[in-house]
Amino acid sequence: MSSAAPGSRTHRRLVRRSAVQVIFQLDASVDPDLDMIRDSLDGGSGSDADREEAFATALAAWADRGRADRLTKLVAPQWPPSRQAATDRAILRLACYEMLERGLAPGIVIDEAVELAREFSTGDSPRFVHGVLEAVRKQVAAEQAGETGDADADAPASEPSTQPSPDPSPTAND
Repeated sequence: MSSAAPGSRTHRRLVRRSAVQVIFQLDASVDPDLDMIRDSLDGGSGSDADREEAFATALAAWADRGRADRLTKLVAPQWPPSRQAATDRAILRLACYEMLERGLAPGIVIDEAVELAREFSTGDSPRFVHGVLEAVRKQVAAEQAGETGDADADAPASEPSTQPSPDPSPTAND
């Protein structure tokens, strides 16, 4: 397969797809052989530059996995990383890295993560990945709005409780 133009949607998808595969391999190995993992990308989609970008992105996401794991555990305590399917965990770690460290648009990152879950994981995974990443996005936005996590810290205490929730289960319908 020929390489997509750098920065294009197809290019980013190729990079994400390969990065998830690398993160999965890193997670599955006690003592990962980085050269062997890099070599596993040879013959895959995209150019050598695409594969190198994917490898570098995966290593950065892997290095930042502690932050991703803490956030996913915070927003989905019943599904800590140790209980998640390995593929879902790799997808979540990459998506958190892309949203939080690279500053990519959360909507695009979440959509791409859901597509990766459809391609590589179980039938329930796209919904799970979407729900967790939406909750992470909201948690981070709340933390950025006010370090306490309360986006309406300056509003009167009674105001938020009088506002009806537009959707009682936001992750089920997003």
